[in-house]
Order: sequence, then C-alpha cells, then structure tokens
Amino acid sequence: MEYSTTRHPWGKFESAGCIHCLEHHCADVAACFQTLLAEPVVRARFERAAGLSPIDQVSATRLVVLAFLHDFGKLNAGFQFKVYDRAELPPGAPPHVGHIEQALLCCQQEDMCEAIGLHAMYDTWGDGFLPLLRASLAHHGRPAKRSHGSGAGPAALWKPYAGYDPLAAAKLFGERIRLWFPDAFADVPSLPASTALAHLFAGAVALADQIGSDEQHFCFVLEPDPNYIERAHRRAKHAVQAHLLRRRDWTTRSPAMGFADLFDYPEPRPLQTAVADAPLTCPLLVLESETGSGKTEAAVLRFNALWRAGLVDGLYFAVPTRSAAKQLQRRVDAAVRRLFSPETRAETVLAIPGYLQAGVATARRVGKFQVEWEDDPEDELTRCARWSAESSRRFLSSAAAVGTVDQVLLAALKVKWAHLRGSALSRSLLVVD
Repeated sequence: MEYSTTRHPWGKFESAGCIHCLEHHCADVAACFQTLLAEPVVRARFERAAGLSPIDQVSATRLVVLAFLHDFGKLNAGFQFKVYDRAELPPGAPPHVGHIEQALLCCQQEDMCEAIGLHAMYDTWGDGFLPLLRASLAHHGRPAKRSHGSGAGPAALWKPYAGYDPLAAAKLFGERIRLWFPDAFADVPSLPASTALAHLFAGAVALADQIGSDEQHFCFVLEPDPNYIERAHRRAKHAVQAHLLRRRDWTTRSPAMGFADLFDYPEPRPLQTAVADAPLTCPLLVLESETGSGKTEAAVLRFNALWRAGLVDGLYFAVPTRSAAKQLQRRVDAAVRRLFSPETRAETVLAIPGYLQAGVATARRVGKFQVEWEDDPEDELTRCARWSAESSRRFLSSAAAVGTVDQVLLAALKVKWAHLRGSALSRSLLVVD
C-alpha cells in the first residue's frame, strides 16, 4: 500500500485507504453498549452483578466510557502505521504491533495516561475501575495479557513519527471522552469491584464491538467530528434493533396467547398446568416426565410467562445431540412465531456449528465472512435479523435458539468468546433437556 502521512489515529481501515477515526469507532461501540444497557433485562442483570439497584446514571455512564476505552491501545504509533509496507515508510519506523497488549503497555506511560484521563478515573471512580478497564480489553474474545519479558515495550510506540503524535492523539481522545460523556465525571459512589460485573461487562463490550464494527451500519467518517456521538447513538439504536437485540417493546407488540393458540391443543396436560402455575420468582424448575408428555410445550409456556413479566427476553433450548436439536428446532420455531409478532422478524436459530439456519431458512458461507441465504431476502432487515445465526459465537444472543449443551458450556469454560456467550445467555431462559 502506498504510504501517506497519517496525522489522526484511525480505528478502522479499508484496503483502499479509507479510515474511520479511532474516537468515532470507539463512540460506535460505546453507543451500542449503551443501547444494550438500556434494555430492561440486560440492565437488571447488570444491577444484580454490580449489587446496585438501580444503577445510577453516573455509574451507567462510566460503564459506557469504559466501553469507549476498549480500543485506546490503538493510539500507539506501531499500530497506526502497521497497514503500510515498511519499505515505503520514512526511516525509523516503529515496529508493527497490535493494540490489546499495547493498551497494557500504554498504562505504563504516565503522559499518555494523563492525556487520556486514566489517572483521574483510577483515583475517583473506585476499585471497580481497573478490573472493568481490563474487562473492556477482552473484546476480542480473550483477556488481555502481556508477553513475557515485554517490559514497557518499544519506546518508539509512544513517540511522534511521520506526522503522527501519539500524545497529541491521546489528548484529543481524552477531550472527546469528557465532551461526550460529562455525566461520568460527577461525584457519586464508586464503581464496585465485583467479579460478576467484570465478567458480564467483558461479554457485553465484546458483543457491542461486534455490532459497532459492522460497516453496514457504521460507515467510515474520515474527518474528526466533535458532534459525532449524536450520529453514533442514532446508528447504534438502529443496528441493535436490526440485529434483534433491542426487545424492550416486543411484549406490547405481540398479543397474549392462550394454550390452544400456541399449540393447537384444546387443553394443557396436568404437567403443563403445573409449570404454568409455578411462581415466577423460582429461578430453577426441574421437570421429570416420560417422552411425549409435553415437556417442550411446558418449557415454552414457562418462557412465555417469564417473558411477559419482563424477567427474560430470550430462549435457549440445550439438548444432548445435534440430531435432537435439528428435530426440536422447527417445533420451537413454530411456537416462537406465534409468540412473537411478525414485526419482530424473530426466527429460531439452529445453534449447531457448521449449520446456518434461522427458522426454515438455510444459508451457505461465501468466502470468509459473507453468508448467502437460500431464500435470498430482498430486504436488508431480514438479513440483519439472522445475524446471530451466522456465527457460533453469536448463537446465544438469539431471541430464540435450539442447540447443543456444549454451546452453554462454552460460556463457562476458559475458551475464546466465553464472556460474549455468557453475557448474551444471561438474558435468556435456559432449558436443558
């Protein structure tokens, strides 16, 4: 690629040379996180994890700022020039590096931390600030860590080079934070140092980054714009809704359904009546009965009750085998289509790696990142609504899905994307069969 001087830090880069300003991309992700946090079920999970009921506006805004900070490691000069061939750069080019480990190295640069405002946040936001900052750096699926013997890293990463000054960029980055999120700097109780909150936050930021990196919804803006945050909020609201992650009004748009309306049976069986009558405050129900007695329908009834009460807004059926999941998916999809208004565009995802299926529609992968659906939906909204079906890491973010138990286990093991899976699953009723 032909070299051209980069004076402003980029967060997203196209091969043609078009960039998306770093603070703009960070604003996109922060706005997506804020939109997710506004969902009643998601907010309830954060309140429980934080031990705050409710989460005050200042604490919520501080979480948004921490989501914004997820990519501050990209301020280093090595990252900013990594897209160019070293042979085309002026002498003394910094080494080509990434941005996750470099964020940890940046924390050792006093002037950079001061410019961004990290020192002030650390001093005033409480013991929860540092673990939550590290959690935001796990947005690529794994916790951030430093290489052995890395020390403070190459000094060239933080020095001016070829028209780019990391410290000047850091100062503007910090100014944007204070301009766009003033509520975060009020004097209120500290962020709690909660392990549960850090894990939940890590997954939510990873999901927000997946949405905020979608160029279909967040087109690149080259020139720095002090008012960009307004555009980011508009785009985030549309993107989160298009991906079926904004579900706050689904119950009001979907008429109440009786048993006969849902399943075409005149009356529920005693087992199903018992489940329907169970207290909604009970977090765990164990149902034991023979095959064919209607346990699947009972689970759907339980979901309907919890969903109408605003306690969950998603459903995941976990079964032992792929064949069982394939058989069950269409049954659950038929009930879900009756529960959810057609306006929601919700379809039950088949959560099995290697399969691409939402409702009755299947797809095939075209290239590394593209998916082509067999019914070739003409409207973009239908394609976006199937977003969670297109990657196994996003299966559990579906409004409804049927898959294998291992998808749930991967949300609790020390594997890549565990936090994203666990955070997404937290808003759903989990049915283990």
